[in-house]
Amino acid sequence: AIARLEAGDFFGEMSLIDGKPRSASVIAESPMTLLVVDSRSFRSLLDAVPGLRKKISVGLCERLRKADAGLATRN
Repeated sequence: AIARLEAGDFFGEMSLIDGKPRSASVIAESPMTLLVVDSRSFRSLLDAVPGLRKKISVGLCERLRKADAGLATRN
């Protein structure tokens, strides 16, 4: 599935959460600046940044709902 990411969006959080290999790849269509966060820094950010856990949880839920809806339309 193709998804367009906007400024402030994030990706790769699943691997940071569960330590398993990534489930997707991202290809940039234009030059951009990215913030790369390793797992240790990610854990620190979760504790230090108010609302970050919720933002990530909501993002994961949105992606899961989209994936579920896509599967439902295939059947």
